[in-house]
Amino acid sequence: MLLLSKNNALLSKWSGGTTAQLMIFPESSEYKDRDFDYRFSVATIDDETSVFTSLPDYHRYMIALSEKINITNNGEPVELNRCEIYEFEGYDDVHSFGKAIDLGIMCRRGKCHADINIRAYEMDEIIPEKSDYAYLAIGHAEENENGIVVKSQRAVVVFIDIIYDLKLVKPDETHKEIWEQAIAEFREVGEDPVPSAMADGNGDFASFLVETEKSDKMPFCEWNEKGGFMMSPQTTMFFTNADETKLIGAISCRKFLTEKLRERGGNIGYGVVPSERRRGYATKMLGMFLGECKNIGLAAVVITCSADNVPSKKTIINNGGVLYGTGIDKNGEEYEKYYILTL
Repeated sequence: MLLLSKNNALLSKWSGGTTAQLMIFPESSEYKDRDFDYRFSVATIDDETSVFTSLPDYHRYMIALSEKINITNNGEPVELNRCEIYEFEGYDDVHSFGKAIDLGIMCRRGKCHADINIRAYEMDEIIPEKSDYAYLAIGHAEENENGIVVKSQRAVVVFIDIIYDLKLVKPDETHKEIWEQAIAEFREVGEDPVPSAMADGNGDFASFLVETEKSDKMPFCEWNEKGGFMMSPQTTMFFTNADETKLIGAISCRKFLTEKLRERGGNIGYGVVPSERRRGYATKMLGMFLGECKNIGLAAVVITCSADNVPSKKTIINNGGVLYGTGIDKNGEEYEKYYILTL
């Protein structure tokens, strides 16, 4: 979790007052160029009447930091009390009346949206790591070995999670660049690509597509001469952002379980690229993919994971996983077996 602060904000003028930019992403983007995915800022409304800047490509969130904010949206009056949230489109005709302060969040429409939570904390209370970002709206906080600690009475904290609009897609020729970027990320941190189907093709994307399509169309299990094991047909999908310019993760489903896979491996394997972890993407990806498994004809799927892999266990359980057995593999590692109904 990143604690946002006005201390390091980029200050600028707008038609009705001043703006302190707390965060813009990507960091290389510029507000004036309108090329950002999302932006957080604190705006002071200094004029008695002002007109909000038109941002046609963005969905906007406005959180009142002063006692009251009075605006009109396309002529309709809106009154916000302190810490109330108001959503509107960037192309709306918004006018404000009276001096005020607000926290503004802008998200590019069709690409991402914000999940916002507001709550109060007492002096010396530790802020939990429950979101991507936290803005201390009233009061201040400091970081120590325990985390972020509130240092004012009844401080109001705004938690902000930016959630990209994501989808599952079958790999095709257009995904070459994002696949290569994902493989490079795994290698950079010294990990094998996950799921293992991501590495099919020995690092060549064209070969990866051939192997993926071949596996998807296999009618039955086949003996793999090179590996010396029975190979199950499987469907592999990419988990991407809305415009398919970023590979968040990948997931695959084996359509049949051999005796070996039934014990360790199961139907489903999935993985999130290292830079996108700890954002709940694995849970969302698996939840969306269960519908694909149902379409394949599976009434239930088996998933196994190491007993000490807490994030993976949470992902499975959060999607209805039921623990039904444990085991120890040939390396002496304990694992757990879960099933999830897809009906």
